[in-house]
Amino acid sequence: KRMTMSLPLDEDGACPAWMLPNAGGKGYWRYDLDLLGWRLLADQFGALKPGEALTAVDSAMASFEAGRIDIGSLMAIIEAGSRRDDRRIVGAAAGALGDLAKLVREDAEAREIARQEMIRIFGPRLDMVDLESTSLEPDAEPAEESEDTRILRSMLERYLAREANEPELRASFVSAAGAFVGMAGMRSDRVLNSDDFSTAFAIAVQDLGEPFIDALMAQRNEIDDPVFALAIAYALGENRDPALSERVLNIALSGELGPRESYTIVNGQMREPQVEAVAWDWLQLNFQQFVTVIPAQRKLSTPGLASSFCYPGAVDELELMFDRMGRLAPGYERALSESVERIELCVALQDEKSDEVIAFFKQR
Repeated sequence: KRMTMSLPLDEDGACPAWMLPNAGGKGYWRYDLDLLGWRLLADQFGALKPGEALTAVDSAMASFEAGRIDIGSLMAIIEAGSRRDDRRIVGAAAGALGDLAKLVREDAEAREIARQEMIRIFGPRLDMVDLESTSLEPDAEPAEESEDTRILRSMLERYLAREANEPELRASFVSAAGAFVGMAGMRSDRVLNSDDFSTAFAIAVQDLGEPFIDALMAQRNEIDDPVFALAIAYALGENRDPALSERVLNIALSGELGPRESYTIVNGQMREPQVEAVAWDWLQLNFQQFVTVIPAQRKLSTPGLASSFCYPGAVDELELMFDRMGRLAPGYERALSESVERIELCVALQDEKSDEVIAFFKQR
């Protein structure tokens, strides 16, 4: 619901140099500005409180999706957000750019430029984190890295390696993952910790394929760690090779990694554009057995497995499946309704905005 109100200017009646319609970021609303207002707010972004900056990124993205600002104004906010210290703000800005990149999937040239934009904007932010963590005094003891800095680095590395396919980072993670599972000839100076597992394993699954999957599945019997087991599931879920998808999905169906992990694998494959069609066909054929190997409380959320679909006809396909199979997932109706809404919104946004976003990236 849109609301309007009027506020008096100060006693001098002077127009402010810039405006922020949610001081402190404490209000539960989004706001609109005109194009100049967004540009001025981007210029002042460094002065905003964390809550203000977060609501600005969210409001700018919503305003763009609603057709009230252009992509250039949104990109100015995203770039300003990337330079902030707060990892939540950097993450929100990265997520917004990632959402824009999804709108250009069907155009190879624009997709490549969007990838380069991710690296251009967020690569220097990762370099800044590394620089801040390096002592300038040769003989000085290195300062202990804060928890926030560690999480920010991990988030940026994950984003650049997974979303932007930054080649050096990916190579570093691949060699580290291969060395970790004992693949012949694989060596690495990177020491993997639990924060890195899912990223490193996922990239290795994508780049090394079946030999790495074999080594990873063999290694799981040697390491009794639920974090490690879940990281394997996330990694298998991010397979992008249609030729390997059936094997990955059958690992989920076997239940050998555990009920939660079975759901995670299929959920991941349903969200990877390169293999979603294979995964969707497989799920429709194997749904009756699949619901027996996942946690009982997950059955009612199974319509959400298709919530990232974004093509005409997806809603009809999903509703038809649950007309036939819904009895196996009692209570599914709410998740189905939410998934239908997400799909319809995504298709509408794609129809309305993809040409604009493609044209913008091609002009970069």
